[in-house]
Amino acid sequence: MFSEWMDWIRQMIYLAIFLTLLLQILPKKSYRSYVKFFAGLIFVVALMRPLISMIGDGNWEETVISRITEMEESIGSDVRIDLSEMKERQQEILEEYAAEMSGSED
Repeated sequence: MFSEWMDWIRQMIYLAIFLTLLLQILPKKSYRSYVKFFAGLIFVVALMRPLISMIGDGNWEETVISRITEMEESIGSDVRIDLSEMKERQQEILEEYAAEMSGSED
């Protein structure tokens, strides 16, 4: 997974260098605005390629879930998120807020 990201970043760098060189060798400034526009479109599409390829599948939900699962597995099975403390603290905050609101109405 990390190597895929590195390849994507490398491709973005190569594309940026190529588009910069292309803009530098244009003979007329009148063409420059058109080339900049299309170069920008190409760059945006290239930046969005991982997202487009994920959505392009018929089962993009499964792809997202499988990628999340892969990331969780790469982190390790020892890491678990315990939300019980967060829920308890949230309940305390709600109770404090309710008490303040009822006290301010008096």
